[in-house]
Order: sequence, then structure tokens, then C-alpha cells
Amino acid sequence: MTQHHMRQAASTITAEQAGALLMISQQRVRQLVRDGYIPRTARDAYPLVGVVQGYLRFLRDDERRSAKSASATNLNDARRQEIER
Repeated sequence: MTQHHMRQAASTITAEQAGALLMISQQRVRQLVRDGYIPRTARDAYPLVGVVQGYLRFLRDDERRSAKSASATNLNDARRQEIER
């Protein structure tokens, strides 16, 4: 095994390890891979940094969607109250 391959293998983790690290299931890890948040380097091999950064990106996107949804709900409530007056 070359030095490059050894470094790459050392910096990759399995779906099981990624799930334990992030406190989510292996299935959720694989779903985040399918959704494009977490990169995969080989079968059941994910770059450690990519796993962490991908999960953070997913959480930020989820927070943004939640905030947008809450804002839309508040706007609809305000419109409904205005109409009722």
C-alpha cells in the first residue's frame, strides 16, 4: 500500500463509525450520502472531514428551511388576523 493510500484509508470511516460520530443511524448516513451532503470515497468509506462538514451543511440547510417555514406561517397568521378585523 502506498503512502497516499495509507493516509487516505486512515482519514476515511465507515457508515457505522460516521453514525456513531454524528449520533445518527447508518441508514441516515447513507441517506445523507444519497442527498449529496456527505461524499463517499469507496464502498462504505467516507472521508472523516467530509462527513462532519456534510452533516453541518445539512443542519444549516434544515435550520434555514425551518426558519423560512415559520416566517411564512407567521405571515399567513398576520394576514388572517387582518382579514378578520
